Formats: sequence, structure tokens, C-alpha cells
Amino acid sequence: MAIRRLSISSHSQQQQQQHLPQDDFRSTTTTNHTATSSHQIPFLLNRFGYTDESNLSELPSNDPIPSILHIVPPGKNVFSYLQWLSIKSAITKISPQRTMAHMIKGTIPEPGTNFWWDEMLRLPSVEIHETEDRTSIFGNPILDISHKTDVIRLEMLQRFGGIYLDTDILVLNSFDELLKGSEEMVMGIEKADGTLLHPTLVNGLCNAVIVAQRGAKFLDVWYDSYRTFEGQPFRGGGIWNYHSVILPWALAKNATSSQAHITVLDHHSFFMPLWDDPGLKQVHGTLTETDPEPSPFKPNQFAYHMWHHLLDERISIATDDLLLSANQLGPEDALNRKSHFNLIAREYLSDSVLDRFNDWKSKSKLD
Repeated sequence: MAIRRLSISSHSQQQQQQHLPQDDFRSTTTTNHTATSSHQIPFLLNRFGYTDESNLSELPSNDPIPSILHIVPPGKNVFSYLQWLSIKSAITKISPQRTMAHMIKGTIPEPGTNFWWDEMLRLPSVEIHETEDRTSIFGNPILDISHKTDVIRLEMLQRFGGIYLDTDILVLNSFDELLKGSEEMVMGIEKADGTLLHPTLVNGLCNAVIVAQRGAKFLDVWYDSYRTFEGQPFRGGGIWNYHSVILPWALAKNATSSQAHITVLDHHSFFMPLWDDPGLKQVHGTLTETDPEPSPFKPNQFAYHMWHHLLDERISIATDDLLLSANQLGPEDALNRKSHFNLIAREYLSDSVLDRFNDWKSKSKLD
């Protein structure tokens, strides 16, 4: 399909984003580059930046995407059960050779001060790497911690390649399909508007999941776009997710074979259901034995985004006021209340984890 070339010159020009239907960008041919790779990826929407004649298996390639998982966990007292669950699910389902936890200097919890952090350190392949705080990029100040981690993830993928995951990503299935082909870089669509609304309109490419070769050209182009960075804190005005969601989608649509290659998966790959009330209710609503609800996740869906930045204020609606805070999503809730989310969480709450958790709770009460 022909891709319309876009002008991406300034942040202000993108203030009024037009949400276009996802299916307008879906490859429908059987003869172009989309069909000539060595295998078909689940949820494939299209490959951008390749010419119609390109055979993906014959294109020059850097090293294959390495089996390295990158995370940038919150530190100190912020690291919680949900972050542990995210990382535990990723290591279990992906089985990375290395898990690199990139921690901003000064944020690593002291041993014994954060139970779930200590549990993360028990997981196989985890390495702690301290990194400098990112206070600016290309002279532009970075004020919000989310924007700091946006920059760190791009720099780490440029340097090492691998899989980057936000620590509110719950991995549902193996990522082998994304690693075994000749893909240079893979991201997924974040749907605009509501979980239940149709047709599916595109909000952008969400940077909560990035799979990339070391030295992927798209990473370089994306990083260079931070010369126009005007980041605002969440709900601080402006477009908070411009460089993390909206801009990479514009770059993908503007890609050429001489510039950057990116494989884009549709919205069911990583980011459904959405963060709205119907979406969170599908995931966290209480299930009954007599009236079970079908799973909100596709059978081969790679992952689910937990939307941590909105979960706390919406969990009460999703659970009919049974939970008033996302902090109440813990082992007790997982074991005593049936929801689609908790059914998955139970897989990771082994007897040994629960024994240590109960011992920690008892000791905390004594202290």
C-alpha cells in the first residue's frame, strides 16, 4: 500500500491530532514485503519503511534481536507488587538470557526495606545497572520521571538491543515470534477513544513495549526527534505522550527504506483492553461461578498494559468499590477474589513467595 509522506517539523503542528482508522494501514496484499518474510507474526498490521519489492529475509540486517529484557523500575518505596508481577511474568514467559534493570542513581532500595524489590532480586537473570538521572536532552529540560525513562529506554536499546517493557506490562505469552524473524524493530498500536468503540482509531505507537535490534535506524530517528522535546508532567498541560506515543506513529508512517524500518502490530498485541472504565472492569471486575465472563485477552495476545498512571483512580469503579486503591491489588486480593487479572496473578504466587510475604507481614506488624 502507498504510505502518505508526512511533515514532522514541530511539536506545535501536532497539537490537533487526527485519529485515523487502524484498518486504513493494514496490509492486504499477498505479494509485497508483508508476505515475503520468513514467517507471519500474530497481529501484524504492516511493515513501514520497506519498498514493495523488498524481501524481508534478503534485506541487510544487523545482529538478530538479542534475548535481553530491559526494564526501568521505580525505586525506593514506589516499587510494588504490580511491578514485581510484571517482571515475574516477563521473565517466565520470555525467558530472557539477561534482564537488565536500569536504575537511576540513588533510587535503589536498601536490602530489607521493600519486600517486592527483594523478591525481584530473587528472579533469574536479573542484573542491576545504575544510570545517571536524565535532566535534559539536547538542552531541553526533562521534568517528569516518565519522560526520563522514555529517554533511558531508547538509549539502552540503541546500545544493547532487545526487549524493553514498562513495569506495568503483564506478559501473557512468549515473544519468540517477535525475535525469530528478520524484524529490525517492533511496536504496537495504542487504540484511541474507548475499549468498546468501533472502528478502531489509532492514538499512536505506545513505547511501553519496544522490541529492537541493536542499532535499529528507527531508534536513531526517534531519539533525534527529541531535539523538539517540550515535555510536560502528566496532566501538566500540552500533549504529555507526544514523543512516546504520537510521534513514533508519525515517524512510522513517514518511514522510507533508506531511513528506518519498523514492524507495527495492531491494538490487540499489547494494549487491550484500554484504561477506560469498561476496559478496567473487564480485567479487574469480580467474576462469579454462575455468570463467568469471557476473557478480555486474545488467546495469543503477547501482553497487557496495566495502565498504572490511571489505575489507582479507576480501580474502585472497576471493582464496584471493593477496592479503593491500586495498592489493594495484592496477594490477598488475588487469592480471595476472582477476576481475570487475579487468575493470571495466581500463577506467579508460589507457596514460597506467599510464605515469605506472610513472614514479612508478621514482622512488619511487630515492628
